[in-house]
Amino acid sequence: MYLNELSHAQAEALALDWVSSAPRAVRRLSQQFPSTVLDYSDASLRSLLQDSIDLFAFGPSAGPRQLPVWCEEKHYSGYLELGPESLWLVDSLALYLGDLLVSRDSAVLHWGVYCRDRPAHPWHHHPAVIGYRWPYSTFEDMAMFAVKAASGEPEDPQQVVSAINFYLSVFRTFPQAS
Repeated sequence: MYLNELSHAQAEALALDWVSSAPRAVRRLSQQFPSTVLDYSDASLRSLLQDSIDLFAFGPSAGPRQLPVWCEEKHYSGYLELGPESLWLVDSLALYLGDLLVSRDSAVLHWGVYCRDRPAHPWHHHPAVIGYRWPYSTFEDMAMFAVKAASGEPEDPQQVVSAINFYLSVFRTFPQAS
């Protein structure tokens, strides 16, 4: 079953389970990047992104049981061509980024499920940081960062961090629709 075919309650349970794996993801990041202090700062995210650029690679595909739960063959944005190690790094970075966002505006932002009126939307029922009008799919952003890096055209980590800060500064003025 694909994520967009789950009930909302099933998707929430799966997202909660994924978010609860954040401490393991942060441990993986701290072991993989020991020189980076993971303090949920712009500098730490920038450092993680910079140090991970050369690690992203396209590779042989792995079976679904060997990949993060959010990797679906039905949903394709280029990231499924990444090797399993790259996808697990995307998973860890997405969790770290989400926790960073929540820490910036914890009175409003929290982890939840990306819901759209159109269940065919590729990120429907995926975990996202919610609270502002538009959900923020950290997995989508980190997957696209990884694909560009693996393609030899990496994004500048400072520009990525600036874009994230733009999201926070602009969209905090738009409350979530009720």
